[in-house]
Amino acid sequence: MKTIFAAGLVISVLLCTGCATNDPYRFNIDYDGNPAVFTENSGVRGELIDSFPAGRGQPGNKMIQFFSSPVLKKQIGTERFKQIQKNIADSFPDGNIPDYAVRFFRLHYWTRDYAGRPVAVSALLLVPVMDTGSVFPLVEMNHATELWPYAGPSNLNFSESAWAYLTASSGEAVLLPDYPGYGDSASFHPYVQSDALGYACRDALAAALQFFDCSSESVGKFSGHVALAGYSEGGYAVLAAIKELNNTPVKGMQLDIAVPMAAPADISGKMVNSIISSTDYPHPFYPLYLLLGWRDIDQKLLAPQHIFEPHVIQNILPLLDGYHTQKEIDGAIKDYLQGRSMLNLFSDDMKSWLTEPGKTENGKLLLRILKANDLLSVAVPENTRIIIVASPADDSVPFSIAQELLENMRKEKIDAELISVPPLTHDDAFLDAWSVAFYQIHQTWMH
Repeated sequence: MKTIFAAGLVISVLLCTGCATNDPYRFNIDYDGNPAVFTENSGVRGELIDSFPAGRGQPGNKMIQFFSSPVLKKQIGTERFKQIQKNIADSFPDGNIPDYAVRFFRLHYWTRDYAGRPVAVSALLLVPVMDTGSVFPLVEMNHATELWPYAGPSNLNFSESAWAYLTASSGEAVLLPDYPGYGDSASFHPYVQSDALGYACRDALAAALQFFDCSSESVGKFSGHVALAGYSEGGYAVLAAIKELNNTPVKGMQLDIAVPMAAPADISGKMVNSIISSTDYPHPFYPLYLLLGWRDIDQKLLAPQHIFEPHVIQNILPLLDGYHTQKEIDGAIKDYLQGRSMLNLFSDDMKSWLTEPGKTENGKLLLRILKANDLLSVAVPENTRIIIVASPADDSVPFSIAQELLENMRKEKIDAELISVPPLTHDDAFLDAWSVAFYQIHQTWMH
């Protein structure tokens, strides 16, 4: 399911320069568009790319109507439809959802890759148009897996669009990082790579803060209160961002709540085991996309010719060019496997490294790389509430990952809770999980 914003023309360019920042460390963009360490003379570049008026019945505001449409009710069934509507209504006193006009900004900023090298990236920022003196919090929504080169929030092409607009029009700013590999970034996306995603999501918050401090376009005032939420890769990005925010806080921001949903946080263990043992894994592109995105970590060990079977190199990897759909790639893999296990995608060496990692030095090295990107144990900033959301019937990300994540957090005395959505597949649970996140975030701020 994908709901897409209609893109508008770029109607103004805003340069936020000469504004002091509380964050002296991260890379960002200066007034010449060149990489620079944050200084008093550097800033964030933002473009006003679209706007939606207030009034949810207006022709341009079909995003909200999506949640009450008969088509959706027929698609997901009456009970799920009612629960999603209830979660939305219960998020506000008396069920009265505020209704603000929304402005869409594309932010350009700098972050780092896993090795600390500067990377130009972008994000979408939705800002409610409020009276001067009104205050709004900020929700960072981290998007799920995308394969298209033009995908990403700043190109107004992402699966969470309806939730983003609902959130912004009800009075919260919404920040959606593109991640490296989308938007401004020309590199291959480092799929579920913890440092790269953590830096990009944390630095997007710092960029948004500087934009709020400097831009004359934002109406209302940022309160400093922040929430994080994301599904699938977005859920993993939430955990990566939590880790980075704990290491390097953004001054002027308080993370109140984080909602990782269907997060593949145990890559080296449960994710690898569930994939390589499966003969019917629903999204077999996943390990190919991941390993291609991790090539820079160890270009020799993870070179495609060393880890993939020849047919995969010749006939399937070329489909990961950004111009083939996930369905096409998965279909080609399933046609090749013909019911055999996913291990048959890999070279004999790679099979050994995955199934018996302790037997060879390369197996041990691969296991260290995988473990370095596990996020089952994450230090959390003070006064942050964690709501883990997962489906017991998730066919892509084992539910036991969410259970172990909760157990580890409770051992560390973290305020954490696990909420199960109805027993749905990974793809089908998307809407239900986001309705829980929407409700939990608003309940946190209402109290």
